[in-house]
Amino acid sequence: GEEAGEEAGEEAGEEEEIEVSVTFEKRALQELRDLSSKSDLFSDSKAMQDTIRDVLLSDPRSRISKKHTEQTYSFTLDNIYVTCNFIQGKQERMAGKAWLVTKVVERISPISQEKILDYLREEECGSGITVQKLTRIFYASPKEVADLVDLCVESGFIRMERNKLFLLKN
Repeated sequence: GEEAGEEAGEEAGEEEEIEVSVTFEKRALQELRDLSSKSDLFSDSKAMQDTIRDVLLSDPRSRISKKHTEQTYSFTLDNIYVTCNFIQGKQERMAGKAWLVTKVVERISPISQEKILDYLREEECGSGITVQKLTRIFYASPKEVADLVDLCVESGFIRMERNKLFLLKN
């Protein structure tokens, strides 16, 4: 497991292993405790916390995102949507990488094509909306939203403009 990863990193020419820490704000820990009882996948909040820590320690960000030294990152896990901040210190007083889990909210129900269309109708999004904004509204992954938006476009319910905004078809 970990030893093999370190050896592979050394072979790839990495100079040294950078320390990575994961911490949880008190509010996020309380939110985990409140939501863990609704999970079908996890037995308790500690199991959820450990899995979130494992995900963040693997640094799931894209190659391009990993170039940023400060970034907000969100992902879904079972029935929750996790928001955290990533900071990479360059100075000696904070050498290393740190994840701070700031917010954990419940995904009330799975996102669907119908829910996207209902939202667009209710909010009268005449100027359009981005996939990124829909991910925040529905607490869903960008891929999940993009796939559903593609289905909506293929079905003729919405159209994509050059500026990547999505509008209801008239």
